[in-house]
Amino acid sequence: MKVRDIEFQTGRITIYNGKNNVSRIVVASDSLLGELQTYSNQYLRNADPGDSFIHGPKSRRYTESMLYGNFHRLLSEAAIPPKPDGGRQRLHDLRHTFCVRALEQMQEKGFDLYTSLPLLSTYLGHKHITETEYYLRMMEEHFGGILEKTGSCHPGIFPKQEGGDAGE
Repeated sequence: MKVRDIEFQTGRITIYNGKNNVSRIVVASDSLLGELQTYSNQYLRNADPGDSFIHGPKSRRYTESMLYGNFHRLLSEAAIPPKPDGGRQRLHDLRHTFCVRALEQMQEKGFDLYTSLPLLSTYLGHKHITETEYYLRMMEEHFGGILEKTGSCHPGIFPKQEGGDAGE
């Protein structure tokens, strides 16, 4: 991402050749825009529009190992432990969390989930909605409200279990 790709007045960020080599425009939240503006004011005062917006020491591009090193250091500083299986969180896990939270907010605001999922898919730069569905392996506490809403549109698709275990 280049300095010129962020419009602070509108919050518009242009992403070139992102996920699936798709270019798109996203709108930053006010809080993200504030953080980007603070970063820009502190580190990019004399930057040219074609310079990388985020860069490592001596204006070099971050390597994957640099990004992961910083990410895991921040997790440690925030007292976020490794996953229960001993593995480390991935930066991509943030994308999954974003998807789940975005759909949850849409549900809470009363959006039609059938129209919301394609919007989220487009926002994420997915070519097919099935790519977005992959991210939405939701935690059990999220199923209730979503199944309730989809069930009211298409009763019988998700039948309720009558007593006992689901395996009975």
